[in-house]
Amino acid sequence: LVLVVTAEEYEAAHYYPNSYQHLLNAGLTPPALWQPVPEPATVTEECFQEVFEKICSEWPARYTSVLLKDYVKSAKATSQRFQQVPVNSELPEMCCELVAARGVRFNRGVVLKAWVQLALYPNRGGFTTNEWRLFFGRGSLLSMEANSYQDADTAPPPPEEVVARAEQVAHSVSNPYFSLDLAETEEEGWIALEIGDGGVSGPAPGQDLNKLSQQLS
Repeated sequence: LVLVVTAEEYEAAHYYPNSYQHLLNAGLTPPALWQPVPEPATVTEECFQEVFEKICSEWPARYTSVLLKDYVKSAKATSQRFQQVPVNSELPEMCCELVAARGVRFNRGVVLKAWVQLALYPNRGGFTTNEWRLFFGRGSLLSMEANSYQDADTAPPPPEEVVARAEQVAHSVSNPYFSLDLAETEEEGWIALEIGDGGVSGPAPGQDLNKLSQQLS
């Protein structure tokens, strides 16, 4: 058995802080900060005071809310309350509550990402975001598929220059097989929501896995 991805390469894509600088260099992410939490069971608000003060003093004033997640996942599967958290004196407390909400699934630390409004398109009587999942293999784009059940007739794919910036990331991240999720925003163009190791990244809805497998071989 030969591993395609080493443990070090896995972490390079799996944990958000490891990929952040690559995304920032490519102009694909709003600002973000993070705080390691080595002992989740005893975490306190004081752990997040410094990062809270940095947000208040260093980030542009237009970023008035943050999205909270751990180094891998958000808590949106169980609660939406951490998806847009105001930057105020209660933020350190909310960080502690995220740790508790993630429970045994909590990964390493808390990431505070500047919240931006994603573009919304009508779909099936409601609205949906315009997200696309890209898979890269050894720096080359393998696939790009709609990933939020959007209507392809109204929601456009990422522009070529945005895809080119994603390919720039692919050449700098030390992982030979990973996914990168792009999303259209209302005011800040396209951003990368996250990077994930390809071995644990699910396919986009309706994606042809046979075709993806053939491209990997």
